[in-house]
Amino acid sequence: MKPQPDVEFAAFVGIDWSDAKHDICLQAAHSEDREFAVLPHRAASIDAWACALRQRFAGRPVAVCLELAKGPLVNALSRPISTHSSAEAHHCSLR
Repeated sequence: MKPQPDVEFAAFVGIDWSDAKHDICLQAAHSEDREFAVLPHRAASIDAWACALRQRFAGRPVAVCLELAKGPLVNALSRPISTHSSAEAHHCSLR
């Protein structure tokens, strides 16, 4: 993967993956506070969390570090907000 120069990230997320749950640490840019969460390894939970992340940071880039190259978690995080139709965005906001 070729790095993108001069990208300003809205937040930084570290994810410790397992087959049952994911431990998450999030730090918003320009903040010293860290948020911790546990996410169940279920497609609906992963999609809802990724959607909330996109909405919270208004589609701005978020740096994510995880130990996987593929799978449901990677797929959910790889979808850019611009690919969602307005109906999907509305559905996303209802979760």
